[in-house]
Amino acid sequence: MTESVNKSRWDDPETVRILLENRARALARPPVEAAKADTVAVLEVLVARERYGIEAQSVEYVDTLPSVTPLPTAPSPWAGLVNLRGSLRPVIDLRSRLGLGDGAAPENRALIVVAATGGQVALIADEITGINQVAPESIGPPLASDAVAGSIALGVTDDLLTLIDIEELIAPAGSTAPAGGGSKE
Repeated sequence: MTESVNKSRWDDPETVRILLENRARALARPPVEAAKADTVAVLEVLVARERYGIEAQSVEYVDTLPSVTPLPTAPSPWAGLVNLRGSLRPVIDLRSRLGLGDGAAPENRALIVVAATGGQVALIADEITGINQVAPESIGPPLASDAVAGSIALGVTDDLLTLIDIEELIAPAGSTAPAGGGSKE
């Protein structure tokens, strides 16, 4: 009996027209925004068990860490160069740049390619944990105890996520950047 009721419902042109009109109205409505307009999307990463956030709009893409070609004359935060999609990119190891030491790093580290003023730069993080929405009013001043990260931190959220200023992260090491990061694609 259910089959005959369903079949007769679809056989009635007026019922079909009403259903299609209702669906068209529902699809024509503007989408409900998942996040408030006053929040910022942030890519959350782990570096030596510390949580850091990078503004998502500066992130070009993420990948697993391929082999990095070390440059013997490159200063400490620069890990070397990596060939990504046919282009060489300079690589900064966030552990080194943030002063978190070279302790036991995870085997499968993540690579984050960010757009900076001088071009694309790749960052090495221990893990990518996700994308969060951060409200500007939840950001406080950087922690005073974190001298190295404090100079590149935009601030710290209520849940202790340290937000990184990409331009400041790259700037001190930027003057001696290895070749390959000068052009943004």
